Amino acid sequence: MSSHMMVWRQVFAGRVPFPGRTEVAGVYSMLRGRRPNRPNHPELSDRVWKMIRGCWKGNPTQRKTIAEVVTILGAELNKAK
Repeated sequence: MSSHMMVWRQVFAGRVPFPGRTEVAGVYSMLRGRRPNRPNHPELSDRVWKMIRGCWKGNPTQRKTIAEVVTILGAELNKAK
């Protein structure tokens, strides 16, 4: 889920996670625990951002499960209707 959430972050930001850095430098930043900042996007709710951050935890056992992600996104979609 971690890499999938990086793609979600790119969608909201409209740019790569670590602009001005090579892909390798971005990976090293992630390995050292650095995470991209929250993008300024009107449709990115606090709940979804928290979910994205929860999928980036260093310890895989602490990351959001797919069931949790589906539940959160489903609630967000229902809220938008």
